[in-house]
Amino acid sequence: MPYVAISTLGTDSWRSNEYTLQPLPIAGQALRILLTSDHQNNAMCSANMQKLVETVGRVDAVLFPGDFV
Repeated sequence: MPYVAISTLGTDSWRSNEYTLQPLPIAGQALRILLTSDHQNNAMCSANMQKLVETVGRVDAVLFPGDFV
C-alpha cells in the first residue's frame, strides 16, 4: 500500500517520497520495533531517526506514547 507524508506550516508544505506499507508480516517474520518518547522532542526527532538508521539500520515500526492513548 503506497503512502506519502505531507507537512504544512502556513502556506508552505513539504511532501515525502512515496513509501509502501506491508499489510501484515509473515508468520514468524522477525521485526525491528522502536519504542520511544523521542517524538515528543520534535526539534531533534528527524536527526535522531537519521542516527538510528545509521547505527542499527531501518526499523519496521516506531511506536511512541501517543500511539497507546
